[in-house]
Amino acid sequence: MMKHTFIILTASMLALSGCSSDVPEIVANINRMQVPVVMAPAATAKEDEYTNSQLYQANVEEIHKIAGQIKTKYLLGVDQKEIFDDHSVSHQVYRSLTKLEDAERVNEFYYKEHNSTGLKRLNDMLKPVNKQT
Repeated sequence: MMKHTFIILTASMLALSGCSSDVPEIVANINRMQVPVVMAPAATAKEDEYTNSQLYQANVEEIHKIAGQIKTKYLLGVDQKEIFDDHSVSHQVYRSLTKLEDAERVNEFYYKEHNSTGLKRLNDMLKPVNKQT
């Protein structure tokens, strides 16, 4: 009985490890990143409006650059079945693209709310990821 359990367990582990793919480092890093949630300050000085605009635009550019590069590098010629396979690289890439879309929406919200702290933290989060591309 114990021997059968061991064999079944070993076979299951081998099957599961055979399904996993090596996820590219940039995709894994995007999937692990936490989009910062920062409350807006009570009031923003006029000088900060220019800085906010620059940070907002820099964030948009970073997000689009990262998304474009991982789409080009990992999604050209992908089979549709791979997209829905939780263990495939393609599925992980789509998860990271969703995370980048979330970051883009948060960026827009921070800009509309004049939240310079949120824009800066988002920019700080994106810079290391963009250096990997």
